[in-house]
Parts: sequence; structure tokens; C-alpha cells
Amino acid sequence: MGPQSTVGDLRQTESQLAATEKRIAKRAKHDKRARDIHAAIDDLNRAVDQLPDGSTLASAQEKIHDKVSAVSNAASAFSQSYCSTG
Repeated sequence: MGPQSTVGDLRQTESQLAATEKRIAKRAKHDKRARDIHAAIDDLNRAVDQLPDGSTLASAQEKIHDKVSAVSNAASAFSQSYCSTG
């Protein structure tokens, strides 16, 4: 995947994340940070679904940047909670 990849290419790679998403969704029932990351992923998926297939990732990046950041922030908070090195 690179700047010239299309949104259609991105959608094809989404299936690779399905197993991880299912684990997060299951854990989200009992964990706020897991619920936060699950909600952020859902928001990103909705935003990507609304993009035209022919859009390049470079042109779509501006439209989904905030959603990607939200997923990254939620993942970081989740990781810090369960993978602390202390």
C-alpha cells in the first residue's frame, strides 16, 4: 500500500483486520478502553465506506485523517493499559 493505492485496495486489506476486530469487540463488553478502540475502528470503517472506490489513498487521507488518529490514540491508550513495562 502506498500513496497511489486506491480506496478499493484498502478495502481489500480490511479483511486481514477482522480477527483482531472480533477479539476487541468481545473484550469491549467488559472494558472501556476496548470499547473506545472498537468505536474508533467502527467510525473509521464508516468513513472509509463512504469514500469512492477510485479515490487514491493520498486524496482520501485528508478526509479520514481524524478517524485514523482516533484509532491510533485509542490503540495507544489500550496498549498502555495492558502492556505497561512497569
